Amino acid sequence: MLITGAMLLLMLPQPVLAGNQVGVLSHFVTVPVAGLAAEGVANKGDSFYVSTIAFAPTATHGSIFVFDKKGTLTQTFTLPGLPIVGQAAIFKDSLFVVACSGIGSGGAVVKIDLKTGLVNPTFSLVPTGCPNGLTVDDHGNIFVANFAGSIDEVTQSGAMSQFATGGLLTPGTLGGFTIGPNDITYNEDQNALYTTNTGTGKVVKIQVDHDGTAGAMTAYASVPTPDGLVFDKHGNLYVTSPFTDSIFLVTPDGSVSPVVLSGTETLDGPSSAIFHGNTMYITNLNLASTYPSGYVSAVVLKSPGN
Repeated sequence: MLITGAMLLLMLPQPVLAGNQVGVLSHFVTVPVAGLAAEGVANKGDSFYVSTIAFAPTATHGSIFVFDKKGTLTQTFTLPGLPIVGQAAIFKDSLFVVACSGIGSGGAVVKIDLKTGLVNPTFSLVPTGCPNGLTVDDHGNIFVANFAGSIDEVTQSGAMSQFATGGLLTPGTLGGFTIGPNDITYNEDQNALYTTNTGTGKVVKIQVDHDGTAGAMTAYASVPTPDGLVFDKHGNLYVTSPFTDSIFLVTPDGSVSPVVLSGTETLDGPSSAIFHGNTMYITNLNLASTYPSGYVSAVVLKSPGN
C-alpha cells in the first residue's frame, strides 16, 4: 500500500463482524533508515526480508533490509530507480519483489539471487500501472497484482502475460487516488488466488483452472481498505487494513471479524503479513509516525490457533 494517511479513512462499507479472536502483539524490528515505510515481508529460514517505500519525491532507489530472528540487520539490497518496493516472495534461492517509481509509471519484477547477492532490477518489466503484490506457486510461476486493475503471470524466464483483468479487479477511488489490486496470495491447495482491491474494499477470489488459466472471479469478503493477506493452516484468511490500523479475520465460511490485539505494541498502517511458525509478522507503514520509520510487529494468536 502506498497511498498516504491523509486519505479518507472509511469510504467503504464496514464488514459484517463475527466473534472476535485475540492476538498478543509485540515489536520485532524497526527499519534502520528514517522516513522509510515498511511494506513487504518474506522469510527463509531465520532470515526476514523487509521491503520499503520511500515516499520522498526526491527518492532515487529502493531498499530491502534483511534481519535475523533476533532482529539484527544482516544485509541490505538496493534497487536503483525503484523507490516504491512492494510485496516480496521467495522461491528456492531467489527473492522476488515488485517495485515501481510511482503510481502509473510502470515498474518491474526484481529478482535477487540469495546465494550471490546479485540484483536483477529488470527481470520482468511492467509497462503500466504500479505492481505492488506478488506470490509464487510451487512451479515458480509468479503472479503480480497491479494497481491499474490486472493480475499478470511471470514465468521463471521473466516472460509476462496477463492472467486476469476486469470485473472485480477494476480499480476504485480512495481519497482521490484510483487504486485496484494490491496484495495477492494463493490458498494452500493453489487452486485459487486471492487479491485485495483496496479501492473497492473487496477481497477477490480468482479460481485457477486445471489448465492454469483464470476461472471464476468472485467477491470473497468485504474489508475496509484491505491490503496484505495471508492464510493460516486452518484456511483462515487474515487481511491487514492500514487506514483502520486493524487486522481482519475471514473464516472459510466467509464471516469477517476484527482481530483483537493486546500487548505493548500498536499497529500503524499495517501492510503485508506472513506466518513463520506460530507467529504472524506484520509490516507497518508508520503513517502516524509511531517510530522514526516503518517497522515490523509480531503477533501470536490465541484462537483459533496456528
